[in-house]
Amino acid sequence: MKIAAILHLTASNTETVIEDKYIGMAIAIFDDLLNAQLTLYKDKGIIGKKAEYEAVLRKFKGNEAIKERQLVTNLYQVAPFKKMQSDRAIAIRVVLAEMVKLGLLILKVVEEKTQKTNKSVSVTTYTVGQ
Repeated sequence: MKIAAILHLTASNTETVIEDKYIGMAIAIFDDLLNAQLTLYKDKGIIGKKAEYEAVLRKFKGNEAIKERQLVTNLYQVAPFKKMQSDRAIAIRVVLAEMVKLGLLILKVVEEKTQKTNKSVSVTTYTVGQ
Protein backbone atom coordinates (compact mmCIF):
# COMPACT_ATOMS: atom_id res chain seq x y z
CA MET A 1 0.00 0.00 0.00
CA LYS A 2 2.95 2.33 0.56
CA ILE A 3 3.95 2.00 -3.09
CA ALA A 4 0.36 2.62 -4.16
CA ALA A 5 0.20 5.72 -1.94
CA ILE A 6 3.42 7.08 -3.41
CA LEU A 7 2.14 6.51 -6.95
CA HIS A 8 -1.13 8.18 -6.01
CA LEU A 9 0.61 11.24 -4.55
CA THR A 10 3.16 11.58 -7.37
CA ALA A 11 0.29 11.82 -9.82
CA SER A 12 -0.71 15.04 -8.03
CA ASN A 13 -3.84 13.51 -6.57
CA THR A 14 -5.16 15.27 -3.51
CA GLU A 15 -7.95 12.81 -2.80
CA THR A 16 -7.58 10.63 0.28
CA VAL A 17 -8.83 7.49 -1.50
CA ILE A 18 -6.21 5.67 -3.58
CA GLU A 19 -7.50 4.67 -7.00
CA ASP A 20 -7.52 1.00 -7.99
CA LYS A 21 -5.13 1.59 -10.87
CA TYR A 22 -2.40 2.67 -8.44
CA ILE A 23 -2.92 -0.44 -6.35
CA GLY A 24 -2.59 -2.60 -9.48
CA MET A 25 0.56 -0.73 -10.49
CA ALA A 26 2.01 -1.18 -7.00
CA ILE A 27 1.35 -4.91 -7.07
CA ALA A 28 3.05 -5.17 -10.48
CA ILE A 29 6.09 -3.23 -9.21
CA PHE A 30 6.37 -5.39 -6.10
CA ASP A 31 6.00 -8.58 -8.17
CA ASP A 32 8.82 -7.42 -10.48
CA LEU A 33 11.03 -6.66 -7.47
CA LEU A 34 10.42 -10.10 -5.97
CA ASN A 35 11.15 -11.85 -9.28
CA ALA A 36 14.34 -9.82 -9.73
CA GLN A 37 15.48 -10.71 -6.19
CA LEU A 38 14.76 -14.40 -6.78
CA THR A 39 16.69 -14.36 -10.05
CA LEU A 40 19.61 -12.59 -8.38
CA TYR A 41 19.72 -15.18 -5.57
CA LYS A 42 19.69 -18.03 -8.09
CA ASP A 43 22.35 -16.42 -10.28
CA LYS A 44 24.60 -15.79 -7.26
CA GLY A 45 24.15 -19.38 -6.05
CA ILE A 46 22.47 -18.36 -2.80
CA ILE A 47 19.43 -20.54 -3.50
CA GLY A 48 18.50 -23.16 -6.06
CA LYS A 49 20.28 -26.16 -7.55
CA LYS A 50 23.52 -24.25 -8.15
CA ALA A 51 23.80 -23.44 -4.44
CA GLU A 52 22.99 -27.01 -3.44
CA TYR A 53 25.50 -28.51 -5.88
CA GLU A 54 28.24 -26.11 -4.78
CA ALA A 55 27.58 -26.89 -1.11
CA VAL A 56 28.04 -30.60 -1.84
CA LEU A 57 31.15 -30.16 -3.97
CA ARG A 58 32.81 -27.98 -1.29
CA LYS A 59 32.83 -31.00 1.04
CA PHE A 60 35.24 -32.91 -1.20
CA LYS A 61 39.02 -32.60 -1.04
CA GLY A 62 40.53 -33.87 -4.29
CA ASN A 63 39.48 -37.39 -5.29
CA GLU A 64 38.60 -38.59 -1.80
CA ALA A 65 35.57 -40.82 -1.35
CA ILE A 66 33.06 -39.73 1.26
CA LYS A 67 30.48 -42.03 2.80
CA GLU A 68 26.89 -41.00 2.18
CA ARG A 69 26.05 -40.89 5.88
CA GLN A 70 29.03 -38.65 6.60
CA LEU A 71 28.19 -36.38 3.65
CA VAL A 72 24.56 -36.01 4.73
CA THR A 73 25.61 -35.27 8.31
CA ASN A 74 28.16 -32.68 7.19
CA LEU A 75 25.68 -30.95 4.87
CA TYR A 76 22.85 -30.87 7.40
CA GLN A 77 23.96 -27.55 8.92
CA VAL A 78 25.27 -25.99 5.70
CA ALA A 79 23.40 -23.40 3.61
CA PRO A 80 21.18 -23.85 1.66
CA PHE A 81 20.17 -27.07 3.41
CA LYS A 82 20.08 -25.74 6.97
CA LYS A 83 17.23 -23.35 6.13
CA MET A 84 14.98 -26.07 4.71
CA GLN A 85 11.79 -26.69 6.64
CA SER A 86 11.19 -30.26 5.45
CA ASP A 87 13.36 -33.32 6.05
CA ARG A 88 16.83 -32.09 5.17
CA ALA A 89 18.37 -35.57 4.99
CA ILE A 90 15.94 -36.57 2.23
CA ALA A 91 16.54 -33.29 0.38
CA ILE A 92 20.31 -33.85 0.54
CA ARG A 93 19.97 -37.41 -0.76
CA VAL A 94 17.79 -36.17 -3.64
CA VAL A 95 20.48 -33.62 -4.56
CA LEU A 96 23.16 -36.34 -4.39
CA ALA A 97 21.09 -38.54 -6.74
CA GLU A 98 20.64 -35.63 -9.16
CA MET A 99 24.36 -34.95 -9.13
CA VAL A 100 25.09 -38.61 -9.90
CA LYS A 101 22.70 -38.48 -12.87
CA LEU A 102 24.45 -35.34 -14.13
CA GLY A 103 27.88 -36.95 -13.72
CA LEU A 104 28.97 -34.43 -11.08
CA LEU A 105 29.39 -37.23 -8.54
CA ILE A 106 30.26 -40.89 -8.84
CA LEU A 107 28.36 -43.29 -6.60
CA LYS A 108 30.02 -46.48 -5.44
CA VAL A 109 28.68 -49.16 -3.12
CA VAL A 110 31.38 -51.03 -1.22
CA GLU A 111 31.27 -53.81 1.31
CA GLU A 112 32.84 -53.10 4.69
CA LYS A 113 33.13 -55.13 7.86
CA THR A 114 31.77 -53.57 11.04
CA GLN A 115 34.20 -53.17 13.91
CA LYS A 116 31.92 -54.56 16.60
CA THR A 117 30.39 -57.59 14.92
CA ASN A 118 32.74 -58.04 11.95
CA LYS A 119 29.68 -58.41 9.71
CA SER A 120 29.75 -57.24 6.11
CA VAL A 121 27.58 -54.19 5.34
CA SER A 122 27.03 -52.17 2.17
CA VAL A 123 28.29 -48.60 2.34
CA THR A 124 27.52 -45.95 -0.27
CA THR A 125 30.36 -43.57 -1.08
CA TYR A 126 30.66 -40.62 -3.43
CA THR A 127 33.58 -39.10 -5.30
CA VAL A 128 33.68 -36.09 -7.57
CA GLY A 129 32.87 -36.90 -11.19
CA GLN A 130 34.69 -35.65 -14.26
